[in-house]
Amino acid sequence: MKRAYLLSLIIIVLFTAYSDAASLISVNGFRSTSHKSHTRIVVDLNSTVEFAPHRIANPDRFYFDLKNCMLLKQTNNTLSIGDGIVNKARIAQFDKKTVRVVLDLHLGIQFVRRSVFH
Repeated sequence: MKRAYLLSLIIIVLFTAYSDAASLISVNGFRSTSHKSHTRIVVDLNSTVEFAPHRIANPDRFYFDLKNCMLLKQTNNTLSIGDGIVNKARIAQFDKKTVRVVLDLHLGIQFVRRSVFH
């Protein structure tokens, strides 16, 4: 019998400074926390950002693009998680204004989107 797991995505927005609407949002880093029933991936930003999850098969993974964003160079680009829900998470500058986050999943994982702003 397969267990159903949930993948929670929490976007923590740290308002460190007011930025002009024309400037790019800084992606300061990302991290994960594993629990029995879910994995939490946190992306640290300096402002709010819109995103939508997309699922791809073979291998099973989610990705989402953070629009109007710039990844800081000192950010660790890969998290090896291997908790039975998420194998690993990657983050990279996809194009000049888009940061992409990719979550490599175990099969049969559901996605739950949650946003938290601090």
